[in-house]
Amino acid sequence: MGKDMAEFVVGRCLAAGFHGVVLTSDAAPHHPMWHTDGDWMRRVDSRITAG
Repeated sequence: MGKDMAEFVVGRCLAAGFHGVVLTSDAAPHHPMWHTDGDWMRRVDSRITAG
């Protein structure tokens, strides 16, 4: 659920014109997802940086 919620928030923020979204609680460098979900993180990040 955490990743789904993060994607939802990113989408809502981008739709509202906000940029520089930070997913600090689930995406800090010490979090295991940096090693297990790198593709997901790059995909979400590309949504933020594409605009």
